[in-house]
Amino acid sequence: MTNSQHDEIAEGLAKKFRTKYNRGKGPDIPGRNVVIEVETAANGVKDALRQLSGFKKSRYIALPKKETGAAKTRTKGLKVGIMDQHGNVVKPAKRPGPGRAQRRR
Repeated sequence: MTNSQHDEIAEGLAKKFRTKYNRGKGPDIPGRNVVIEVETAANGVKDALRQLSGFKKSRYIALPKKETGAAKTRTKGLKVGIMDQHGNVVKPAKRPGPGRAQRRR
């Protein structure tokens, strides 16, 4: 069985970040300080954001290079970062802070 584009990207990034590719539920690449969801097209950004919600680590969506521009536009103003299929950061992630109820006044 041949690997899909999604699997190839995920396996390559997992190797780069020295972790394992999670083929089950949850994000594709759960690293020590980063969590990455792989998509093959920018129209999958909404699903990727749902997968990454709730994590306190730096969160990234990884896509083929030709899709990164559209994904960057779709995530403008959000703390989620964008990287290409080789792990090159196109838009840096910002760590999510505490929710409104958790902030001190």
